[in-house]
Amino acid sequence: MAEFYLRPLPGAEALRKFIKVSIDLLPKARFQTLTVDTNLLSPHLQILNSVPTDWESRTAGLATVLGERDYCRCTKISASANDQQNNQARFVLEYIVNPDGISAKVVANNLDALSHLGKDPIALADAVYKEFPLIRPDEIFLNALPDAQKKQLQVYERAISDLTAQAAKMQDSAGKIAIEQAEYFRKRSEEMDKELVEKRGQLQQQYDQATQDLRSREAAFSKKVEEFELREGTAVRRDLAKRIREEIAKASDVTISSYPRSQRYIVHIVCLPVLAFLAITIGLGVERTLSKAESVGTYLPLIGITVLFATMLWFYLRFNYIWADRMAQAELTTQKYARDFKRADWLTELICEYSKEGVKEFPPEVAARLAQNLFTEVQWGKQNVHPGDDVLEFLNRVSKFRSTKDGVELELASEGDKKR
Repeated sequence: MAEFYLRPLPGAEALRKFIKVSIDLLPKARFQTLTVDTNLLSPHLQILNSVPTDWESRTAGLATVLGERDYCRCTKISASANDQQNNQARFVLEYIVNPDGISAKVVANNLDALSHLGKDPIALADAVYKEFPLIRPDEIFLNALPDAQKKQLQVYERAISDLTAQAAKMQDSAGKIAIEQAEYFRKRSEEMDKELVEKRGQLQQQYDQATQDLRSREAAFSKKVEEFELREGTAVRRDLAKRIREEIAKASDVTISSYPRSQRYIVHIVCLPVLAFLAITIGLGVERTLSKAESVGTYLPLIGITVLFATMLWFYLRFNYIWADRMAQAELTTQKYARDFKRADWLTELICEYSKEGVKEFPPEVAARLAQNLFTEVQWGKQNVHPGDDVLEFLNRVSKFRSTKDGVELELASEGDKKR
């Protein structure tokens, strides 16, 4: 696109010059349209499929109207020509009056289509310049001003020129000042960087020294806390061990409660009268047997009473023995707990003293060996309370029974085989 600026022309003159430019540029080209717009109609005139040489005669009427009537003004003239090689590409030449009314322009669009029509943009510019009084865009508004404003504008231009010169001088001075300031800032920055490096080195040394002192104090404090906790734990442990030893020592003074003793008294109350009664009965039976001879059948009650007496006496003696045995077992267990607690306390102190050095862990094998059989109960073999238990145990051990004419053969299992 090419634009050429000028002042608005009278409508008839603008139309005449536009037609001359078209004839000079493309005299034989067929234009698709020629459109003329006025302030009265848009379009006021439109010619289709024509050549520029025919436009003068066909636009004479409109030119007369535009020349004789001032109220009728031309606002736009447009002509478009098709490219012979490409019908879709059109070369458009326009004369446009701007809405402000003090400026106008000649615009050419699609210059590639113009080259296909046999002309170049230079020929277009020459033709437009030949007919239209072209000016620069800034001259349009300058020449439109009154003389007084033009003189005032000239004064402003001289003032601006002087101001520009002073600004140039100030710019030079500012450049020199900027260079001096940059040099000063560079030197000062180097000095400050050097001072900063020295200060940073001093601060780093102080920080390293303070950090080392803090670590030393933390290590000493941690050691003191560890020692304090160890002493506190040792004191608490020893105090607890002392109280437990006192409790175990008091356990030897514990007596049996009334209920177990009453259960034991029931056995005495029942067994002693029965034994006395059976003994008297046996004595009377023996005396009766010795005083007179009787048949063998009369001895059976005496034999039964004697067996019952022997069984109850065996049960009573066995009961007293087992009671004393269990009491002795409980007393020995209490004594063993007291000794085991002292041994466990000694083992704890040994491990704690060994761990104070912190070289290595106390050997677990040694600790397990030293703690062997701690706090285990004292036990003996199984004790049957009633003689019937012995009979049942004997029968349970019979693994083989065989009766022959020569006698009875029994095979008893051992305790190990019975467990299996």
